[in-house]
Order: sequence, then C-alpha cells, then structure tokens
Amino acid sequence: MSSAKRVGWFTIAGITLLMVLSQQALGAGPFGSFDTPINGSTVRGTVMVTGWALDDVEVASVRIYRMDGTNRVYIADGAFVEGARPDVAATFPYYPHSRKAGWGYSLVSNLLPDGGNSSYTLQVIATDNEGNQTTLGTKTIHCDNNNAVKPFGTFDTPAHGATVSGSAYMNRGWVLTPQPNTIPTNGSTIHVYIDGALVGHPNYNIYRADLSSLLPGFNNSNGAGGYYTFDTTLYPDGVHTIQWVAMDNGGNSDGIGARYFTIQNGPAVTVPVVTTTATTALTATTASGGGTVSSDGGDPVTERGVCWSTSPHPLASYSHTTDGTGTGSFASALTGLAPGTSYYVRAYAVNGRGASYGSDVVFAMPSSIPTLSEWGIITMAILLLVSSLWMMRRKRLI
Repeated sequence: MSSAKRVGWFTIAGITLLMVLSQQALGAGPFGSFDTPINGSTVRGTVMVTGWALDDVEVASVRIYRMDGTNRVYIADGAFVEGARPDVAATFPYYPHSRKAGWGYSLVSNLLPDGGNSSYTLQVIATDNEGNQTTLGTKTIHCDNNNAVKPFGTFDTPAHGATVSGSAYMNRGWVLTPQPNTIPTNGSTIHVYIDGALVGHPNYNIYRADLSSLLPGFNNSNGAGGYYTFDTTLYPDGVHTIQWVAMDNGGNSDGIGARYFTIQNGPAVTVPVVTTTATTALTATTASGGGTVSSDGGDPVTERGVCWSTSPHPLASYSHTTDGTGTGSFASALTGLAPGTSYYVRAYAVNGRGASYGSDVVFAMPSSIPTLSEWGIITMAILLLVSSLWMMRRKRLI
C-alpha cells in the first residue's frame, strides 16, 4: 500500500492554519507471488507455472509471458484454482476470492523455441478489473529436453480449476516419452488417480493431428492422445484432484496433468450477495450506515457489517463493524471518524466460501468547530468583565 497526503488551508476566528491528512491507498492494484518453477532451475518436459494473486476487488487476469530481449511474448493465462492455496486463504480471509487465489498453467517446455533446449525468462503480470497491473515476478529457467528420459504430457480436460459434472465426464490428455522408449499402446502403464486413489487406466493410442505435427519423432507421436471416463456423481461436490502417472517400457515414470478441479452436481455454493446502504446521521466523529445481504450463496452468513477507509475498496480486516449473521438488512454505527475527512465505506458478508463486498459509498465528515472548555469560558468572562470595568472608569475620568 502506498501513502498519499492531502493538504488544505482553513481559517477559524481569524487564524489561518495548515492541515495535512495522511491516508493509506488500498486500491493500488493486485499483489501476490510467482512461485514455480524455481528461478535458475533446470527443467524438462511439462513445467508447472504456479503462484497466487489477490486484489481488494477482483483479479481479472494473470498472464504468463516469455521475454524475448525487452519484448514480452504472450504464452497463456494462468487459471485460478479453487482450494489450491489454503495458506493464502487463511492469511487473507477478508480479501475477495481468497479461496481462489492460486493460479497455475502447465507449460510444455518442448514447444518453446529450440525445442526447449535453452534458457528462457518467464514473467507473470496480474491485472485487476480496474486496469491496475502488478508484475508478480520474473524467473529464468534452463530447459534441457535433449537429455530428458521421463514421459511428459498434459491434460486438455479438466482445465486448471474447472468445474465439472455428470455421470460420464471425459478426462482427456496426452503422453509421450523420449526415444528410444515407448508407451504401451493399450495404456496399461498409464495410471489414473483421483484424490490420490488409483481408479483405472485411460484409453490410449489416439491419433491427434496437432501433436503429430508439433511433436514428431517420438515413438508415440501418432497416438499420443488418451481419455478416461468417470462418474462425477460418485464424488461429493467440492474440490478434487486428478493426475495420470505414466511409465514407459524403459521403466521411466512421471506425473502427467496434475489438476485441481471442482465437481458440482448439486446447487452451486458461492459467496454472499451484499449491497451497501447510504451513510447518514453524521456527527463530528460518528456516522450511521449498513447494508443488505440478499443471498447467502447457499451457505450460512457467519459475519456481516461495514468497513471503511480513506482509500477506495476498504476491507473487513481494517476499521469495521460486526452486525450479526444471516441474510437481510442491518444497521451499522461507524465510530472514531476524523472531522473534515472523506471516507469510503462498503458492506461485507462472510460465509464458508469467503468474503464478499458491496459497492463503495463515499461520504465526507463535517469539519469540527473548536469549542471552549469550562475554564476557557470563565477566563473569557473575567477578561470581558475587567475590560468593561476599565472602560467605565476611563469614561468617568474623562
């Protein structure tokens, strides 16, 4: 967060004073981390590019680039993955979409220039829905596919963080292995795991023109595709994992795909829907506000109230009220406000899926007028009395 200052002049009782107000700028853009691959590491095959990002409203995109000198070459968008980063959700519980802060992308390094046999610099940039951008990090990796021996590949479905349903969902992917080895065409050495449990083998040896063209020269280039069909209704709604582990005829094995995905066959559960009401009844240091929770998102609202700051998009981890639970309208009392200061306030609500917010409402506190203390009034009265007596005596002398 960056700080900003507002400077103003005001006059009271003929005395001109300078007032400087400092404030913290909350709405400065997204923040987060670019975690993998490790900077300077040597990699082969499919590389997981991962990290996390949050914003005080919403992260619109996380884009992955390859640097070509000073130019950025777009590779792909990272996909946000529900439940992949519980550590981030626990650290920033009041940020919107904190349970979906983790993002990821499977980078097939073999498709990089020179067949993935050079050093490459990756850069990741997060953009929020107001257009603010933040570079989450820049990493250089050394790809060495000429010396790779393990199988490699990725999934087409489910995508990272995808929501799936139905009794016959098709998990699609592909697998290749370096020469001179081969993946058995019956798929018997490709194992499918859901939530860490072995569930079967995919149908393999399916021709895909894209892979045959992009990755020729492997023993399985003309039959790299495969799929596994499973019944999602056998699993509870929520976040799950899926992965293939492939072994070639030389005994080399590696994980393929590795996805978090969400099964949703029943009603979807979301964060609450909340709106902010106007702020009224302003005094020197207090105000009245509130909001309305129109939907609990399918999960009980455990906390609600308003939060405020001198910068846009305040969070419930800053100055806030707590005004009950559940849906419906609620009233809030804002206290400790500074006279003559403009504030942003928005209502918030929390359920098991996280925190959500209404729109910002801006209001300005009235300027305070200095008041005399009791002793100040007595002193002024004495001075006026003395002045009056002196004037009367002066008139008599004249």
